[in-house]
Amino acid sequence: MTIGLKLRIAREKRGFSTHDLARSCKPTFTNRQICAWESGANDILIGNLSRIADALGMTTSEILSIGEEVSPVEVTK
Repeated sequence: MTIGLKLRIAREKRGFSTHDLARSCKPTFTNRQICAWESGANDILIGNLSRIADALGMTTSEILSIGEEVSPVEVTK
């Protein structure tokens, strides 16, 4: 799963539109920047991801771990 897709999932879980998220970041981003990162058209710098995570009330680790949940492993003897 790409970082852009993880970002989109996190944004949607929090109920933000791309416009809302862009304006919630300090300093602000443009809606176009958010869309470019989510689509993978542009790479996102970790500092920008951190600002987005703050605006979403999350940590960068929480965003990066989306979709990485590990299924329990069955232990056999």
